[in-house]
Amino acid sequence: MKIACSSWTFDIPIKAGKLSLVGFIEEAGRIPGLEAVELLDRHFTSTDDAYLDSLRAAAEKSGLKVAAVAICASYGFGDEAARRSGLEHVKRFARACKRLDAPCARVTTGLYRKPDADYEAQKAWVLDSLKAATKIAAELDLLFALENHDSVCKTADEVLWLVNSVGSRHFGACPDPSNFAPPSDPNADKELIYAGAEKLAPKSYHAHAKFTTFADNGEDNYLDYRRLMAIYRNAGYERYQSIEYRCEDPFTGARKAVGLLAKHIGGMRAAGERLLLLTVKGGVKVLTFQRRDLGMGMSVDAFISELRQAVGEEAKPRVVLNLENVAYISSGPMGALIGLCKRVRAAGGEICFCALSPYVFDAFRVTKLHQVFEFHPSEEEAIQALGK
Repeated sequence: MKIACSSWTFDIPIKAGKLSLVGFIEEAGRIPGLEAVELLDRHFTSTDDAYLDSLRAAAEKSGLKVAAVAICASYGFGDEAARRSGLEHVKRFARACKRLDAPCARVTTGLYRKPDADYEAQKAWVLDSLKAATKIAAELDLLFALENHDSVCKTADEVLWLVNSVGSRHFGACPDPSNFAPPSDPNADKELIYAGAEKLAPKSYHAHAKFTTFADNGEDNYLDYRRLMAIYRNAGYERYQSIEYRCEDPFTGARKAVGLLAKHIGGMRAAGERLLLLTVKGGVKVLTFQRRDLGMGMSVDAFISELRQAVGEEAKPRVVLNLENVAYISSGPMGALIGLCKRVRAAGGEICFCALSPYVFDAFRVTKLHQVFEFHPSEEEAIQALGK
């Protein structure tokens, strides 16, 4: 699984005019371990190409992807003109999604209005509209993910009914587990949260991870994220978990949320699963790290043991450390890599790093280690350098 942050997390400063959507992306780029952003339609000031290109450029500069565009449209109305208006809104932002190179758009059944019609009629209008919306997704080769967000078809069973009834590979779910039993409801059955996640995870193209407040140990005070991440993992879900944490200090809150998700995503490594992939190319051992997070939820001692086993005891080894999959590294694993470098050099060998993200390279730079070890942009260049 990968970690994104919704611009809804920064909704307070954005609505107050203190932060633009570009500014949100730049702030998100400063959060260690974050891989992508989700952009809410109401935070856009335009959908013209120049504006969308500025958002995409900001994401690329920040080392982030655009995971999704969140689109809100209303379908549960007897007024056909209102439903058509909703579809036009979807079309407009689906095209924005495509321009931003986002694979997915989060959609809903409606906003916070209550149609004056019987419930079964509302469900039929929603289904017809979502079928029409999904044709837009298919034309643009996008995925639409329906969130359990609004008063029509909010339960897990109803969302599943809509997904199955639309019957398209372009249409799936976007579970927000906290919506099954909101913390604002004192009578809510919290088991609905986990039961709903279990039902929707296998059909999901995107997911929301909503946070309330944090305990002293860093865990969320309402949701059990260890349990939730295990549910997604067991369902084979590998896409984004998009953070939602609307508060006065969104940057600090988002950092905490990323750390918590990274701990429980990274900490679920199956027994026997290796941290490294070892290949030998032209007599050079290439160690490619398989985890995005070198720090949260991992044993440094096990990491050191795996590094030593991979390099072996041969004289004058030549080793490339490929960090292309790594988004975050903490001091413990970094110390283990430094120890390995010293060990290889002591054996008369050569070692270098390659394919570091800007954030990971910055971790080496601030400790002056970029002046001590060799770094190369790609694996091919690193192997070539050691082959001279």
